[in-house]
This record gives sequence, C-alpha cells and structure tokens, in this order.
Amino acid sequence: IVAFLLFNYLFIPPYFTLRVLHPQGAIDLVVLLVVAIVISQLLGRAQSAVARAQSHEKETQRLYELSTALIGQTEYGGIARTIARGAREAFGASAARLTFPGEGDTPLAVAEEPSGGGVIAGAPTVRQEILGSRGRMGEIVLWRSAGDLSASEARLLRAIAAEAALALERAHLAQSETRA
Repeated sequence: IVAFLLFNYLFIPPYFTLRVLHPQGAIDLVVLLVVAIVISQLLGRAQSAVARAQSHEKETQRLYELSTALIGQTEYGGIARTIARGAREAFGASAARLTFPGEGDTPLAVAEEPSGGGVIAGAPTVRQEILGSRGRMGEIVLWRSAGDLSASEARLLRAIAAEAALALERAHLAQSETRA
C-alpha cells in the first residue's frame, strides 16, 4: 500500500499529489497494486516452503545422528540410553523414559534421561509404542512443557520408535548368534 501511494504521489501526474487526472494513471495504479499482491503471496509461499524444508532437514539430521549412534550397539541398556537421550533432545522434553519389557516382571532395559535415578514427577505428556516384527517391543515416554506434539513431531517420534525397533531386533539377532 505504501508503494501504491508513493507511486501515485511521485510518478502519476499531477505530481506530488494523490490525485489521478488521466484514466491511464488509474490503470497503472491498479496494475501496480495487483502485481504487489501477487508478489506478496508468492513470497509468503516461498518463505513457508523454506521453513518446511528447514524443518525436514532438522528431522533428517536427528534421525541420521540417532542411526549413527545405534549402528554398533547390541546391548539393550546402551540402545535404551541412546534412544531416550535422542528423544529427549529431539523434542525438548524435560525427561524421557524408554522401557524394553522382558520376560515376566524383569524388563530387558529401562533408561531415563536425564539420568540419575530420580523419580520423574507428573504425568507424561507423550507415549509412543515401539512396534517391530515381534509385536510390542517397548515404549518411549516423554515429559515436556510444550504439550502435545505437532504433526511433524509425531512423525519424527514414530521414526525414532521404528529406529528403536530395528536396533532391538538387531540386538536380539546378535545375542542369538552369540548363543549359537
């Protein structure tokens, strides 16, 4: 709108007024206004596309870092700690707990971040089951002040749970191979 008014004031006769004497001047102003609106819309779309691309880049980077950290791990406790730490950092959670249930009442592994063995207060904000070829393999639980996850955060948490399932299945295979 400022550009519209300045264009009228400086370039449409009579100069240095906001009056328009000729129909061509009015057409010029309308065209300028339409072009300004179209450019504004295109710029807004481009900025939102950049924001989405940056979000996807961060998500991919987090998954890459998690995959790299899990590559050689075959010990359940190490896998649980790595996943709990990664989930806590990825979602800005105040705390995270990862549980891999075992036979009976004894879990295969439990990891809490921050570590220290203290009791985590309050109800968890987010729960995500870890599902693999063996069915339910564990659970990721997060405590965060930001509340529920956005759609992209929920997608990232599901991907982290899938990484955890793959790491657990790899650990099961490694331990079965060691026993054989």
